[in-house]
Amino acid sequence: MKSVKSFFISNLTVKCYSKISLKIIFSIIISVIVFFYSCKEGEIVEPILPVPEEIKPGRRDYVWKEYNLIIPPGENSLLSSIWGAKPTDIWAVGPSSLSQLGIWHFNGETWKNFIDNPTSTYGQTCIWGTDSNNIWLGSGGGIIWYYDGTSWNYYTQLKVNRYQNFGIQQIWGVSKNEIYAVGTAYNSYFNEEQLGGIFRFNGSEWKQIETPKQYLYFFQFAKSINGNFLITALKGSVDSTKLIVWNGKEFRELFSDFGFSPINVFDIGGKTYFNIAKRIYRYEDDGKYTLWKDFTGTDYYSKVLCSRSEKDFFVGSWSLQGINHYNGNDIELIYYAPNTRVMAGLIFEKDVFFTLLDMKTSSTRVVHGTLKE
Repeated sequence: MKSVKSFFISNLTVKCYSKISLKIIFSIIISVIVFFYSCKEGEIVEPILPVPEEIKPGRRDYVWKEYNLIIPPGENSLLSSIWGAKPTDIWAVGPSSLSQLGIWHFNGETWKNFIDNPTSTYGQTCIWGTDSNNIWLGSGGGIIWYYDGTSWNYYTQLKVNRYQNFGIQQIWGVSKNEIYAVGTAYNSYFNEEQLGGIFRFNGSEWKQIETPKQYLYFFQFAKSINGNFLITALKGSVDSTKLIVWNGKEFRELFSDFGFSPINVFDIGGKTYFNIAKRIYRYEDDGKYTLWKDFTGTDYYSKVLCSRSEKDFFVGSWSLQGINHYNGNDIELIYYAPNTRVMAGLIFEKDVFFTLLDMKTSSTRVVHGTLKE
């Protein structure tokens, strides 16, 4: 043992003396001595694993700015979906009285109606992208538009056999070669001739995925860490809300609620969650779910709009007071906007964006929050 120790000391001294301070050399010597004298012959030394960094509570010191959209008198625009590649390049879309009022863009300074926008008599419903040059827009009539960084262009119209229309509820993806559109195929919304549908984009074309006929509506879609997909649906009637798991081949019901309490699926910190009323459940890797948080008795509303972690996310206000924030300890009203319903949210490292609907005037505005330096 002494010969080994001497070998390490002499070699380190010769090679490193001119470059490393005596303090560092001394630390290395001590480490070597401790290692050789602490290890017994034949003993297996377990690696020291790093301690996971504790998630810190989300900050609430935002500077807020509000933007009122310039809309002609008598017209309206309900921005229900928002997506952006960066805080200076944001898109917001939604149903509107005039199709040209259904898509807006933020350049970091102002929100402007995108005049050269795709037009559709069904109205824009959702938007999603991978970067500034690869953005997809869906409509109530199944029409999909594509933005290449320069202009919006018609791409295709999704259709299901025996149905006249396909209303897209959500577009969401994993990458530019794996994108999904979920919604409802229908002939008329006033009869039972409807079918929940899924389409997948493989990088070149959109293809329909066969779905069970008993589901009338598909609303939201998310891919979990174990590779399964979670889909919110209605089965048979509006009082039978379902959460479906799809493994790429088979569909099975994971959760059911027979009251009219829509289920929402969303991501928090890389994991998949869903809520029913004011209770949030976490979808586990083994395909089961556990109750994560019960916000009964709070002002929590609908779903998690956007998040950075389990201790930093935003939700709407049940009492129509504005935007609520959860920091791991409590829910607090972080932005006061009375008589408004928060429609959608988008989050970055230091910035957050929300679209708000004024419940009295039916006007839409956008709120931008930036964390203080």
